[in-house]
Amino acid sequence: MAVLIETMRLAAGIENCLLVFSHDVFLLEMNTLIQSIRFARVLQIFFPFSQQIYTSRFPGPDPADCPRNIQQKE
Repeated sequence: MAVLIETMRLAAGIENCLLVFSHDVFLLEMNTLIQSIRFARVLQIFFPFSQQIYTSRFPGPDPADCPRNIQQKE
């Protein structure tokens, strides 16, 4: 991510852009890195039902789900 951010920092006209970062997990290191961007406007959005939080129901695996390796004929 640091390499991507550095590459964007060097892009001509980047100061006129809105950078949108979309996440489906929360990682403190990633959040801190993105919050440190000063060369453009930044918006972070987080998927509200992440597997990180909902580990035993949708969107994560649910006990009522079919087995992952089920054959189509079953």
